[in-house]
Amino acid sequence: MTPVRRRPVPDEELEPQSIEELRRKVGWQVSKAYGLELEEIDPEPVPVPVTVLPAEPEPVPVPVPVPEPEPEPELELPPAAVAVDLMSVPTLHELERLVAAAGGVHPERVEEWRWYLFYLRDFARPDGSLDPTFGLLIETAFSALLPGGSAQA
Repeated sequence: MTPVRRRPVPDEELEPQSIEELRRKVGWQVSKAYGLELEEIDPEPVPVPVTVLPAEPEPVPVPVPVPEPEPEPELELPPAAVAVDLMSVPTLHELERLVAAAGGVHPERVEEWRWYLFYLRDFARPDGSLDPTFGLLIETAFSALLPGGSAQA
């Protein structure tokens, strides 16, 4: 990478040049660059008069009344989720026994049930009991095995 060269900063400020002197220098540079005689260069462009119209005041926005949002209706949970009896949640050991017994009746579901059991082990207490919050999951996943469950699930 090549270092960037910077112009040395002059110790003293340069004297301001007059506009005529700057025009003369620029005119000379243009004449040399384009091969023109100094007399051929327009000495000064004619300024075009510009009329400035007064700005129109912006209209003041009228505040729009915001209607109050309606309160969200409370969600109704399905009856199974509302009434999970603490004693109705089977233990992990009972579920393992039910899965082993149902192997011949529902062989296509056995692998799925075993995966549920595998992950439920992380949440089971030492005695195999599960928290009641798993009631809906157990009821949904193992409905074909539980008493009163549908055989089609």
